Parts: sequence; C-alpha cells; structure tokens
Amino acid sequence: MPIRLSITIKLIGYLLAASVVPLVIFGMTSYQLSRDAIVRLASEYNGRLLDNQRDYLRLQTEQVESLASSIIGIEDIADALVSVDADDSYAALATQAKMGYILSGYSGLKGLESIDLFTPSGRHFHVGSTLDISTVRWELRSRLYAASLASPQAIVWHGVEDNVNASSPLRKVLVATRLVRRIPPGGMTPEPVGMVVINYSTDHLHEHFSRLDMGKGGYLMVADRRGRLLVHPDKALIGQFLVPGFEALLRGEQGRVALRLGGQDVLLNYLRLDPMGWQVISILPQASLMAPMLRIGGFGLLALLACFLVISLVATRYSRRVVAPIRAISEGFQNIQQDRLEQVRPLPPSRTQDEIKEMVGWFNVFLDNLHGRRRSEEELRQAKESAEEANRAKGEFLANMSHEIRTPMNAIIGMTQLALDAGTAEEKRDFIVKANRSAQSLLGVINDILDFSKIDAGRLELESVPVSLNELISSLADVFASAAQDKNLELLFDVEPSLPCALSGDPLRLRQVLQNLINNALKFTPAGEVVVRVEKLDERASDVVCRFSVRDTGIGIEAGQLPRLFQSFFQTDSSVTRKYGGTGLGLAISKRLVELMGGRIGVDSQPGQGSCFWFELALAKLPGAEREPPALLGPLRVLVVDDNASARHILCSMCTSFGFVAQAVEGGPQALDALARGMNGQPYHLMLIDYHMPGLDGIETSRQLRQRQDLTQLPTVIMASMDERPLVAQQAQAAGVQAYVNKPVTASTLLDAIQKALGHPSTQVRAAPLSPEAGVPEAYRHLRGARILLVEDNRLNQEVALHFLRRVGLKVDVAAHGAEALDRLEQGPYEAVLMDCQMPVMDGYEATRRIRALPRFASLPIIAMTANALEGDRERSLAAGMNDHLSKPIDAHHLYQTLGRWVVPGAWGEEAVPAPPAEAPAPGADPALAAPGMPDPRHVNMESALLNLDGDAGLYRTVAELFLGDAPDSWAQFLGAWAGGDREGASRAAHTLKSMAANIGAEALREHAKALEAASREGDSPSIEERFPLLEQELRFVVSTLQGFLEGSAR
Repeated sequence: MPIRLSITIKLIGYLLAASVVPLVIFGMTSYQLSRDAIVRLASEYNGRLLDNQRDYLRLQTEQVESLASSIIGIEDIADALVSVDADDSYAALATQAKMGYILSGYSGLKGLESIDLFTPSGRHFHVGSTLDISTVRWELRSRLYAASLASPQAIVWHGVEDNVNASSPLRKVLVATRLVRRIPPGGMTPEPVGMVVINYSTDHLHEHFSRLDMGKGGYLMVADRRGRLLVHPDKALIGQFLVPGFEALLRGEQGRVALRLGGQDVLLNYLRLDPMGWQVISILPQASLMAPMLRIGGFGLLALLACFLVISLVATRYSRRVVAPIRAISEGFQNIQQDRLEQVRPLPPSRTQDEIKEMVGWFNVFLDNLHGRRRSEEELRQAKESAEEANRAKGEFLANMSHEIRTPMNAIIGMTQLALDAGTAEEKRDFIVKANRSAQSLLGVINDILDFSKIDAGRLELESVPVSLNELISSLADVFASAAQDKNLELLFDVEPSLPCALSGDPLRLRQVLQNLINNALKFTPAGEVVVRVEKLDERASDVVCRFSVRDTGIGIEAGQLPRLFQSFFQTDSSVTRKYGGTGLGLAISKRLVELMGGRIGVDSQPGQGSCFWFELALAKLPGAEREPPALLGPLRVLVVDDNASARHILCSMCTSFGFVAQAVEGGPQALDALARGMNGQPYHLMLIDYHMPGLDGIETSRQLRQRQDLTQLPTVIMASMDERPLVAQQAQAAGVQAYVNKPVTASTLLDAIQKALGHPSTQVRAAPLSPEAGVPEAYRHLRGARILLVEDNRLNQEVALHFLRRVGLKVDVAAHGAEALDRLEQGPYEAVLMDCQMPVMDGYEATRRIRALPRFASLPIIAMTANALEGDRERSLAAGMNDHLSKPIDAHHLYQTLGRWVVPGAWGEEAVPAPPAEAPAPGADPALAAPGMPDPRHVNMESALLNLDGDAGLYRTVAELFLGDAPDSWAQFLGAWAGGDREGASRAAHTLKSMAANIGAEALREHAKALEAASREGDSPSIEERFPLLEQELRFVVSTLQGFLEGSAR
C-alpha cells in the first residue's frame, strides 16, 4: 500500500533537502579548516613561547658565565690558589679567609646555589647555602675537572649533575665550570691553578617554568646535551634521561612533531639552545587544542538544529496557511455530507491575493447560503415548538392556579356554609371571620402572578404598618386547618412568648410568604406534622430580628436541587409536579419578597427526613412593644395529653407563658395514671387533651375520668379539628368536657378555651352583638376625634365610608365633588381628606392640584379612593399630589391602617363624635345572616358584600336601599349622556354604577358597568350596544332581588 504523505510533510522535506544538506557540508568543511588553523596557531604560539623561554635560559646562563669570568679575573684568587698549595698552615688559613671574602661578593645571583673553588691538589673553597662542606663528591669533582681541561670552551656547561657538596639538601643542580689559569714565573703559557664550579638551582628553573600557562595538560621541559632533564613538571624526574628514541625526534635547531605520548595524542614543539646543546621542549595535548573546536562544533550542531527547527516551523506555518483552508474546506464538506452543519464555521478570509483567497471566499458564500436555509428551517421548527410549549404552559398554569385558588375558596365556601347552618351568633361570627380571612388568603394567591411581574419590573411597594404576630398566626391557622385535617396532618403553631406584641412591617407580604411555605409543607408531607415557629433571634432598641420557620416531616429534597429551589417555575422533578401540583412561583416570590423586606431565606433538608424552610426579618418596634402578659388565672397545674411530641412541647410552652405549671403525657392511660397521682402530690386544676389518640381517645379518656369521684369536676378542654366540631361537641358534652378549641391551636384560642373551661370571661366575646367599634384594633383608637373631609359623589359609597369612619369616633364632613371640597376646606381645619377620583363638576385629581396650590394645605394628607384597580392609577394619584391610595370597595381595616399612617395622634384635641348605636339582634340570631329572604346569590353575593362591610347587616340594608334609589338614576344618566355624545359623562355614570354594584355584591352587574365605562372612554360603540341589553337585564334582576330581600327582612 503506497505511503500517503501530506503536503506539509512534503514541503518540509523539500525545504530541508534544499537548505540543511548544504549547511552540513559547509559546517564540516568549516570544522576541518578551523581545526587546521587552530593547530597552526597553537604551534606558532608554542614556538614563540619556546623562543621566550630559550631567551630566558640564555639570560640565566650568561649571568652565570659572567659570574665565572668575573671570579677568574681576580688575580688575588689565582695567587691565593697557588699559595694555598704550599703546605703552610697559617698561609692556608689566611687564603681560606680571603677566598671566602672574595667569593661572598658574587653570591647574590638569583638561583645561585653555591660557588666552589678547587685547586689541583684538592684544596676546596666554598660560598653558598650549604655550610657543611665536609663531604665532597671527589669523583664528580675529578670528572668535572677533566671535562673542563678537555673542553676547548672557556666555560663548560655540564648540564644537570649531583651537587658536588654531598651535604647540600639540593641534590640535583645545574653545573658550570671554568678553569683558573695563571702564567707561571718565567713561563709563557698559562697553566691551570684551580677550577671554579658554579651550582645553579634546578628548583629556581622549576618554579619559573611552572608559572607558565600551557593550557590543560600542556607543559614545558628542558633537556641537556646528554638528554637529561633539567626542567620537568615532575621534580622527581629532574636528572633522568629522556625516553629512548625520544631524542631521535629532536632533529635540527627547532621543529614540530605530532605523536602519541602517555596514551594521548600530543603536539611537540622543540628548540635547541646553543652552544650548550640544550633542548627546550613543549608538550601540548591535541585534545586541549580541539576543545574549542568541539565547542564550536557543538554550537554549530545547535545552530544546525535551530536552522532545522526554524525551517520546519516556517514550512509548517506556511503549509498550514496554504493547507489549512484546503483541509477546513474538505472537513466542512464531510460534515455537510454527514448532516453536521452546526459544526461547520465560515473560514477567515485569506490575507494573500491568490487562489486560496478565492477558494475560501466561494466556500464561505456557499456555507452562508446553506446556513441561511438551515436557519429558516430551524426558526420554523422553533416557532412550532414554542407554540406547542406555550399551549402546554398555558394549560399547566391554568391547572396549577386553579388548584392554588381552590384551596382558600374551599375554606370560604365551607365557612359560609357552616355559618348558614350554625345555630348561635358566636358560631356564625366565628365562621364569617374565618371566611373573611380565607378570602384575604385567596386574594393573595390570585395576586401571586401579578406580584411576580411587579417584582421583576421593580414596581412592588412594601408597606410599614402595625403587625400583630398573634393575629397573623391565628389567621393562618384558620386558613390551613381544613387542608391539614384533610391529609390527617398535625399542623402546629409555636410563637415565642417573649416576642414584642407591637411591631411594624408589611403584614400582607409577611402573610404571603408564610402561606407559600405552609402550603408547600402541607403539599409535600404525606404523613406526620408541620410546625410553624416564630422565634426571636436578636432584640435591639429599635427593632427585633425574628426567625420564621416551617418544618415538616415530608419527602425532603435532594442536596443537588437545593440551589435551584427558589427559581421561578421550578419543582424538584416532573413526577413530583404531577403528583403534588403547584405553579412553581411560590418559593421564587417568597425569596424576592423576603429580600425586598431586608431579610434572607433558606432551607435545610434531607431526602426522606423532611424539610425546614426559614426566613429571618428585622421588624421595627412600635411604642408599647413590650408584650403584656395575659391575665393570670393563678398558678394552675395543667396536664397536657397529646400523642404528638411536638404538640406536647408547644402546648406546655403556651401554658408556661400563661403562668401555669404544665406536665405532658402521650396518651389516655398515662393521663389517667398522672391524674390519679397528681403533680408532686397536688391535684391538677385543668386537663388539655387531644381528640385523636391511639388507644383511648380524648372523649373516652374524659368519660373514664368522670367515673372517678375525685376527678368528676376537673375542667377539661378538648382539642379537635373544626370539621369534627359538631360530632366532637356532642360527645364532649356527654363526657363532661367544658370547652372545645379548634386545631391548629394558637395561644389566643387556647387561652379563651381555658378561661371558658374555668368559668372566666373570655378575652374575645364572640357571641356579643357587633358593636360600633368592634373589630377595630387598639392601634387605631388614636384616630378618635379627628376631623376628616370625605369627598364622594355617590350616596351609597358615602354611607359605607361614613359608617366605617364613625365606628372609630371620627368627625366626618361630606363634600359631593371637588369644588365643594375646596369650600369646605376654607371653613375649618381637617386632619385628612378622603378624595374620590371620578366626580362631576370637579374630579379628585383637579381638586387635589388646586389644594396643593394653596401653601397652607401643602402638608394636608389627601388619600385617594377609586374603584379603578388598573396599573398606573396609584401613580396618577400620587402625581396629582395625593399622599396615599385606597381601592374600592373599601376594606375597613385597610382604611384604618392608611389613616393611621397619616393622622397624627391627638393633634386636634377635641372629643370624639359618639358612634351610632348598634342594632341589637334577636337572641340567638346573627343580624348578618339570620334575615329571611336571602338575596339570590346568582345576582347578589351578599356574603361577599358583608365581608367588605365587616359583617354589618344593618349597614348592608342601608346600602341596598340607597342602591334601589340611585342605581336607576345612574343608568338613566348614562343613557342620556351616551345619546348626547357626552363620552365623559357616560363614563362617569358607568363608573358610579360600577361602584354601587360592588358595594352590594352584584358582581355580574359590576362587570357590565366596568365594561361600559371603558367602552365609553374609548368611544367603542359596538361594545356599548352589545352590553346595553345585558346590563339592563342584570339591573332588573338585581333590583328585583334586593326588593325581595328588603321586604322579607322588614317582615
């Protein structure tokens, strides 16, 4: 199979062959030439070095020869040598002294070891470093003397010899001799009378030559005429003969020889020193000469490799620039062929003006066309999927919201049905109050989706009004009691007793968060309990940090899902979603609300072990925030009987906060034993017992308890769910139980039940008639006596507002429109103005602008009242100069809260206006619901209207009578205005009719009037003509229904 080589490899191979091979040849040639040049230069250097050292040796020998000549030139020395041979002892001693004196003057020559004078007869004179001259090598002396006689030269260099003075520490010396001659008396020819022996130190020569730098392994040596070494790096070899055959290499006066010596190749240079015949020799290892060449060769090799790499990189880069587009185009077509178009990207345009640029350009054009077609297909597919997803999401959202709405709706329907069937006024009022709370909860659920949109848009505003934690918990207990009972779950509420009672915050949003958390806990808990706890984390001078937690024993949550738990529309998995439902907005809204209130929210959970959702908030303290302890009933000993451990703990905590001493047991048998023993030998004063318990339930335990003589009168409170109340109440009465409390139990309901069981008056008299100031919290009693201007054109709305305002002792004046309000303000001071927005003559917006134009009314609180609840209404009111905003129908508590924010306590100093007396109901009847001839709920929802009127049936009859008188007139005004082309007048008349319909609970009529109001404002004739017959027909039904109701009520 043929080898496939890429274009890049081929290009690299060609460039290397064209560039690297010549570089190799050039490098090898350069190396050889450089090597020869280095050898030549080294030889020349060694030659010059040898010349220098030869000159040095000649200088040293010349100094020695000069010394010898100077010595023999002294006639006294010759005379002394002659005279010393005469055997005259005295003369010998004198000659010895004279010779020592003369010779000592020549001993300063550097390197001179000694000067010795010998007579032919053997007399010896010495000057030098050795003092001991007792031992003389006479054989050597004789040989030196004979050689001097035989030599034609005046000075004879004998080379390296043993020291003639055997006692000298320097054994080997360089020896030069000269005969001392004298012409004898009567003779003509000089005769030898002595010999001068000069010993020169070989150590001095060794020291000099050792200082020479000959490179690594190189050295110098000097050999005498006989081949004996005068100088050598190894001093032990001085005096030794050269290797046999070595002298044969030293031919001529100078030369250069390459040879192998000592196991290595060396370069030998030599130079002869005449007339002594000495050889100055340099030895230089060729390896040291070649070391620079090796380094040069290494650098050359590195340079060659660098060239190789550079050439490879350049070739690779160039080939990639050329080959890369070709390869990318090839791979792109492969991906296109395999339907992987998303992996194909346009190629960057080439910067060169060649064929590659053209090829890339045409490929990009082709790819862009292909992507355009694919995008069109993808957009069609996504549009189809989006439509399907939107349809599915719509269905899921409607289903989820339907479930969320039905929960409080069931409570409302159930409570109203129970109220209709209840016999006593106390029960009816209790059911109506709970239905009202459930309606508020329903409103919160409906507003969830709107709140989420407002939060995302940054337009959600928080309130800061008084908050009662006890009332909040009680309302939550009422709302979720039925849901907990339906699933057979224990719903428990635990509020720390030390929490301040007067706090400020946003109760609606606080309630909304708790509702979401409790609803989730009930939803995902198949069995067990849900515990709602409020505790104090920290208390400061101005606020208190509260921790709200909802703990359940449900399915729990996987750790990996916790970080995403507070995201919008998130549920833990699809199977849970199908099983438990839910919109997926609750936790997301809760998180955003808690953060907006300045707190934080979190969750602790483990799969299969339940979850604990919690959030922490700082709530401002109001004056009088310290909790007032409940009226003590004495140090009662209370026995708590409940099979649930959490319930026992919470009930004991509540009893402790009441000042009681509580003990808990888990069942009926244990309760009977505990009652028999008593508490520390003392009998119990009260028993709290749960209805549902395994074994002996609460009723049976109470029945057995009554059979004991000493316990027949023990006050007992039984705890059961509201749905079981009719059955339990009958059984409990037969078993001797004195009081009943609905579950979930709160501190206030428990205290009421205990007081009832003990025969004390209740703190909340539910059976009493609805008094003029009933339901008004103490926090708003400071409004009594304040003077308020009510600006409202509709008599029905005037009646409702007057009733609510006078219930708290407010002084109220009424103006029918804005112009009249301006006149009223000129006549006397007011603490606040309640301003309707849509009125004849002058509407509320214009009236407010004119009021604000007067400096003395710049700080006067003006509160808007409008039946419009559309986005932007609040902003329009504030822009006109109003301080706050109320939506119709007016909620009494919301009205009091709003006034409480703007009316300064006690600023007027006048007595309150006496409130109108309440109508006393017939015994056993509730004025709210006991009247005969109830309106047809298909046209008039009296229950809904009563909730807005705070359950006041007398006020409802007044409102109904006003409706019968004013509604036909408003309809006639609408018809006349529309027929005359007065769109503004028609819209105002429809608005008035809408407001009146809302006050009496005529929801269908209200919707028709609302549609006519909008259509009149827009001039939508078809819509108005379509609504005409519908509204007229509904108005006749409502009038007929109310007439029948009022006639039946009068009878």
